[in-house]
Amino acid sequence: PTKEDSFFVVNVKDDPQFKKHCCDLAEEFEQDSIAYMPAGSLDKDAKAKPYLIGTKPEGEWPKYGETVN
Repeated sequence: PTKEDSFFVVNVKDDPQFKKHCCDLAEEFEQDSIAYMPAGSLDKDAKAKPYLIGTKPEGEWPKYGETVN
């Protein structure tokens, strides 16, 4: 087990590149993954659900660029 800082960020400016920026920063700062929650994904009937995105090229799980529900 390792300890690492976590950050909660919100797309208040509705930037269409928000997810890419988050992934780029996570990779730059050697984070294993990000938890991404599309807007409205917690609504009862939402089709989009939260997921993890692998952001570390040598990461084991989730693999780099892979999304996991």
